[in-house]
Amino acid sequence: MIGRRARVPTRRVPRWAAAATLIAVLGLGAILSQRSPDPLVADPAAAAAARASLETALRDARQALDELASALDAALAAGRTGAALTVAGDGNPGSHLTAAADALAGGDDLARTARTALAAVAGQLAVLQPTTAPPGFDVAAGAVSATAGQLAGAADAADAFRAMRRASQACLTDLGTALAALDRNDPVTALAALDVADQELAAVQAWRGNLDTLPIWSDTTGRLLSAARRVAVATRDGDAAARKAAAADYASAAADARQADLALAIAVAEGGSAVSAAPLHALADIRAAVEATLRDLDTITV
Repeated sequence: MIGRRARVPTRRVPRWAAAATLIAVLGLGAILSQRSPDPLVADPAAAAAARASLETALRDARQALDELASALDAALAAGRTGAALTVAGDGNPGSHLTAAADALAGGDDLARTARTALAAVAGQLAVLQPTTAPPGFDVAAGAVSATAGQLAGAADAADAFRAMRRASQACLTDLGTALAALDRNDPVTALAALDVADQELAAVQAWRGNLDTLPIWSDTTGRLLSAARRVAVATRDGDAAARKAAAADYASAAADARQADLALAIAVAEGGSAVSAAPLHALADIRAAVEATLRDLDTITV
């Protein structure tokens, strides 16, 4: 035995056993080949979890957007009331614009919650429905609070504009009172009314806005008040010549009164609308973006 390789005994595998093994391997391959390449179809539990996550994200996004929409609607209603009062109302517009700003408190948080939920929706759609476009949300971070700040800032400007508008109306009313007193040959009452009218004109002129047509009205009204005062003084002093000259100056100024009234109407309409136009437009844009996102969410089926 020394120097010779030991012979290792071998075991012959029967042909029928080899054939059985081959059949088993082929059978397993056939079974595996029937499984879907989609992992979610192959794993129903994972598919169910993904659908549940999508439903949760959709619910959270809708809830946040619905709450934000309600706040935006309340702000728009109050803001539009404030804008209307600025131009032509007797009420205080500033309080309504402040209420509009207050209605947006927490709006950024709601938008942030919606944005997070929408990101989750997009993630689940990428898994469950790759061909479905995720919903968009065209509202920049901080946009709601920025608009609220603009509305709050417009409140004081709206009240100041309203005060100017009311002063212009009161000025013309007091001028009419003075003219009626002069018709009754009552220069004392006329002068008292003109004193008040002068103060109201000064309030209009002190307004810090910049309207192209307002100075037209102010200049013409100033000429009317000055001429009416000289008529009243001449009447009081019994100076017929001075009264006649002052009356001629008043008639000359009165010829421009129609144009002045039109200039005032334009100034009130344009200036009053401009006070809160920018934040109200921004508010409307945000509301439209929220509505568009809600419509996108409604098209998604789970």
